[in-house]
Amino acid sequence: MLLFWLVFCLVQRGNTVRIYNSIMDVDGNAVSPDSHTITITDPNGDTVLSSTSPTYDPQTGKYYVDYTIPDDAVLGNYTVEWKIVKGTNKARKTLEFAVEA
Repeated sequence: MLLFWLVFCLVQRGNTVRIYNSIMDVDGNAVSPDSHTITITDPNGDTVLSSTSPTYDPQTGKYYVDYTIPDDAVLGNYTVEWKIVKGTNKARKTLEFAVEA
């Protein structure tokens, strides 16, 4: 089993949201996944970001992606889906962040 966390935030148009996670096994050891798939969709269901290569920060042990909210972005809740694969194990986590004016 793989465990990982994502953090919720509230962000305004024109700002950047950093979505990060720590990926560990059940014993709390850091895991380097074989693959990542990160997708962000807006409140209308349109994909606004799709990535398979998050940045790894060795100082924190976290992976992250940055997404800059366009000045004309749709207001409301955006959904982040982060999928990982390690060997035969798969995990998926979703969260939302809110974009406000």
